[in-house]
Amino acid sequence: MLNYDPDGLPNLDPKAMERARELGLTPVHIICDEPGAQVDDDGAVSFFGFVAFMPRQGEVVELDDGKKCRVKHVIHRTVTAKAFDGVMLVPNILAVRIDNLNE
Repeated sequence: MLNYDPDGLPNLDPKAMERARELGLTPVHIICDEPGAQVDDDGAVSFFGFVAFMPRQGEVVELDDGKKCRVKHVIHRTVTAKAFDGVMLVPNILAVRIDNLNE
């Protein structure tokens, strides 16, 4: 479910979505960008995660590889969801990689 294409969107597995719903979790699209990156620059990673609590501006998300990203913005976007034939409001977490927690 990881995506390194700046123009792409990671796939959201319908089975994972159903399981998350059963557990009361919310899907969020997380984009962790490199510091100083411009639109269409390489280096960003994006993925869908399932959360019980929404990451807020200023909080830190730690990735599986140990990299840390500080949340800069939370933008809610509408997405057509084929899994239940409707429109879903999906939080998009925009974050920037940091080297230490003091950044």
